[in-house]
Amino acid sequence: MPFKFDPPKHPEFGTEPRGTVETLIGCALFSEENGTYDWDGETDVWWDEQRTVEEKDERVQLIDRKGNTWWAKMIDVK
Repeated sequence: MPFKFDPPKHPEFGTEPRGTVETLIGCALFSEENGTYDWDGETDVWWDEQRTVEEKDERVQLIDRKGNTWWAKMIDVK
């Protein structure tokens, strides 16, 4: 379903959103050798646990291509 944002651009820099900020849960893998462990360099991301970062007033956190974030209301377009 299409949507738009209010505000549609970063309030200070006027930049377009790249996407929403998300939280993810996963399992950082490690390997075992002779009873000791070391990081394996990979993480299994549990995509079903992915959530958009939201405020209590249901605004979502947006991010632009330079890493600047802001809060905006997500509005469904019919």
